[in-house]
Amino acid sequence: MPDNRPGPPDRKLRLIAPIIIGAVVAILLVATVLLRRPPASSEPAPPAPVPATVSVPAPPPLLLPPPPLGRMELVRAAADASAAYAAGEAPPKTRNPLIGQPFMLRLPFGCNGPNAATRQAQVSVHYDAAKKTVRLAAQPGDWKGLPILQAGLQTGEAEAMEGFWVPRSWSYSDDCPARNHDIAASPTLPSPPSLGLVRIFEAGSSRVLRRDGRAYEFTRRVPDNDPSMLSHGYRLVLEGRIAGFADGAALKCRAETSDHRPVCIYAVELDRLAFENAEDGKTLAEWRE
Repeated sequence: MPDNRPGPPDRKLRLIAPIIIGAVVAILLVATVLLRRPPASSEPAPPAPVPATVSVPAPPPLLLPPPPLGRMELVRAAADASAAYAAGEAPPKTRNPLIGQPFMLRLPFGCNGPNAATRQAQVSVHYDAAKKTVRLAAQPGDWKGLPILQAGLQTGEAEAMEGFWVPRSWSYSDDCPARNHDIAASPTLPSPPSLGLVRIFEAGSSRVLRRDGRAYEFTRRVPDNDPSMLSHGYRLVLEGRIAGFADGAALKCRAETSDHRPVCIYAVELDRLAFENAEDGKTLAEWRE
């Protein structure tokens, strides 16, 4: 008798049905996502805003005072003034731009040892063997009677004039001169000084800064372990500013005849005078005014 009951479902159909259902669900999910996305814009997105830059003004340049005039600048300016005087040129009527400028001048001395004979008597080194001391001295000169300072100046208004000569005014060096010369069979006299610095004290002015014949002096003992101190060189340091003369000239030049080298003198104010070692520049003594 035939069996009319329904048989079990086909196994392949049972496997395909879940796959179809899963595919349909995935398609629906993708469609939902695509429908929710905003439409793509054909215009590019605007750039992000750039923060505004704040312009900071540059600080003003730092104005440093000019360096003090040295030996080279003073010698060159004096050489120009000397040449103009020798050529008979009239001095300029305008105020010399050197007036008011600071200067620092170093004058070497004691180059030949203490107690050595020298024409530069304003600065000297003396050795006292009994006391074993070395004394440095700088003696300002009394220049009120110099013709160069009397000619064309109202010297009656000047109560005193004290000055220092600049030795070897043809040299720019602050050091002792090099011994690069031969001893002549018939030596001649050294050249006289032709450049100087003078302080003019007007009548009735304070006498505190005047030396009135008093030298600047410094004494030091010679240590037993430093016998070479007797061969040390020294420098006289003159520091101040160019004061100039009443007529606006920074310096005056004059010559006895056309065959004489003109002598030029700056009118200055001194702020500091000092003695220092020539080897290391160490200050030994100073006077500030």
